Amino acid sequence: MNEQITTMRRPRVVAHRGAHAIAPENTLAAVAAAVSIGVDAVEVDVQSTRDGTPVVLHDPTLARTTDVARRHPGRAHDPVWTFTDEEVRRLDAGSARGAAFGGEPVPTLEQVVDVKEVTAPQVISHFNLFRSATINGSAARAQATSE
Repeated sequence: MNEQITTMRRPRVVAHRGAHAIAPENTLAAVAAAVSIGVDAVEVDVQSTRDGTPVVLHDPTLARTTDVARRHPGRAHDPVWTFTDEEVRRLDAGSARGAAFGGEPVPTLEQVVDVKEVTAPQVISHFNLFRSATINGSAARAQATSE
C-alpha cells in the first residue's frame, strides 16, 4: 500500500479561466497569475468575432466582463460574434475588478498562446459555438441577409 501511494502521480492543476480569483477571468493578467502560481494548464473559453478573430471570452455577450455598455450603448447584450476584432480590442475587461486591472483587454487566443509559449503550461481552449447555434434561428438569418 505504501509503495502505491509514493508512486502515484499528483493530480494536474488547471486554472479555470486563468487564475480568475486573482485577476479578471479569461484575461492575460489571469493567465499570467495562473502561471506565476505554478499551474499545469490554463483553461480558457474562445469565441469568434464577426471578422473571424478568436477571442478569449466565456459568455455569449460582452456585458458581464467588459465595459461594452459604456462604449457601445444599446449593444451590451449583442452576441460576441456581432462585434469586430477592433471593437472588442477597445473594451476594458479589467476595471470592474479594480483599478489595478484597468485597461486590461479581452485577449485573442493568439495572445494567450504566446504567453503559454514563454511560460510553458498547457492551454486548454473551449470553443464556444454560440454563433452556429444562433444562426439557425430566424433572427440571425434575417441579420445575415441584411449585411
